[in-house]
Amino acid sequence: MTTETEHPGAPRPSRWTRVAFVVGIVLLAFNLRPFIASLPPIFPEVQHRLGLSPTALTVLAATPVFCFAVFSGLAALLGRRLGEEAVLGCALATLMVGLGLRGLLPASLLFPATVLAGGAVAVMNVLLSSLIKRRRPDQAGLLLGVYLLSLYAGATLGSISSVFVYHHSDGSLLVTMGIWAAPAALATVVWVPQLRYRTVPAPAPDRPKVASLYRQRLAWQVTGFMGLQSLVYYSTLSWLPTLFRDRGATAGHAAFLTSMLSIGGLFTALVVPVWAQRMHDQRVLVVPAVMACVAGLAGVEAAPLSTAVVWTALMGLG
Repeated sequence: MTTETEHPGAPRPSRWTRVAFVVGIVLLAFNLRPFIASLPPIFPEVQHRLGLSPTALTVLAATPVFCFAVFSGLAALLGRRLGEEAVLGCALATLMVGLGLRGLLPASLLFPATVLAGGAVAVMNVLLSSLIKRRRPDQAGLLLGVYLLSLYAGATLGSISSVFVYHHSDGSLLVTMGIWAAPAALATVVWVPQLRYRTVPAPAPDRPKVASLYRQRLAWQVTGFMGLQSLVYYSTLSWLPTLFRDRGATAGHAAFLTSMLSIGGLFTALVVPVWAQRMHDQRVLVVPAVMACVAGLAGVEAAPLSTAVVWTALMGLG
């Protein structure tokens, strides 16, 4: 079902090859969220420094999600034509360029560079989990857990460090936004050994026809569920810092509270994919997860600010 080839003369898979694959996954996943999570804690400062209107700031917060919607559909097509490893490597390099440009010229390239980075992350969001399942199907649950763990670690560091970096760089947007090009550059270099492989999706006769998917109720249910959970995650990630600052939290405290959204997910990110792979009915996991998110959102909005760390962590668990 999967075509996986190597360039001529490439060595047989070895322990080093397997380790390099896992390290590449970890570093790639780490870079999927800092470009989103690092900006909301300093939205007021960015708005003031760049003279953004409230509408422009809202568009900036929504741009990554719009990019996910627009560019995700291209990921599978590119993966079939070029191989998933090559496309992921190009996406990492594109992310590095986008983040670098956003830091270098925020006044003129803030939105175009965010679109560039958002498009790159959209492609990686789709192909990384696909590649894991095709290259290592026997350990897919564990590696997906490692992938999510690293993703949440990147989101946590992005949220919690942005205010610190901004204040300790004397308010430099070049440093605060451009610094995230460095881990993207490291991940790009580390991913190079994977370019010897060419993993592609199953041939057309083995794939379900799109028309048949449109007629499947389960396909629509999964699509709706994933869309709604993405709406909840990205809206809270973008606006929780502002909500907490409006309620009286300092910028640093608001960033810390927002980071709990990712810290709370660290445990479930590693454990739940392994459970899910072994369960016949995954609704047993979905229902309590949704309930935790609802309770966390309610607590963040209505409970005293002093308890916000608990409610944000609960939402992260969900």
